[in-house]
Amino acid sequence: MRAATSRPTPTPAPERRARETEPEPVPSPAPAQPPAGRADVKDRLLAVLLDDPAVAVDATIELDACRAQLERLNSAVQHERNVMRDVLRRLAGTGLRPDQLARLAGMPVEELKALLAPASR
Repeated sequence: MRAATSRPTPTPAPERRARETEPEPVPSPAPAQPPAGRADVKDRLLAVLLDDPAVAVDATIELDACRAQLERLNSAVQHERNVMRDVLRRLAGTGLRPDQLARLAGMPVEELKALLAPASR
């Protein structure tokens, strides 16, 4: 039987010892969320400022649609007023008096006179 020989423990190299005693670097945690884009920021801001952002956004979309429709209608009304003015002037050229033109057009005489008055510039 062989006697157990004790071997000397090898001494680590100085650089290896330094690595063993230094704390392991802690990896930085990954961000919980990616940086917010402009839309995310706007959505978060709306959520803070408004009681019900979804209702507010939907109402704003409807409001824009109403405004656009009113602009179209105003343009159409202005066009028809111009056509009516031309027709009333032609009728006035046939000898009809303002009261007769007003009755024919279904409007007050003062409104007829204002419509037929020359545009002030």
